[in-house]
Amino acid sequence: MIITILRFLLRILDLLLLAYCVCSFIIPENQYYLMLKSFFDRLLNPIRNFLWKISPKVRRLPVDVSPLVLFLLIGLVSALLGLLQ
Repeated sequence: MIITILRFLLRILDLLLLAYCVCSFIIPENQYYLMLKSFFDRLLNPIRNFLWKISPKVRRLPVDVSPLVLFLLIGLVSALLGLLQ
């Protein structure tokens, strides 16, 4: 039961991250985007810093790849929880 709830919360986080990514291209000055940005920057900044330490070339990419890494991490945690269920 607890694992099901955790997987559901991870799915919501996944959908909110998708909304954050879409809004960053469409309406970057919207109040909802700014709210999502303040939440996700806490999760994405450590990933960005880690990627920049590994390869400084990541900083020069035209697209931020940290949301992609977070998508992969959320999927990995969700899959691991599915194995425990």
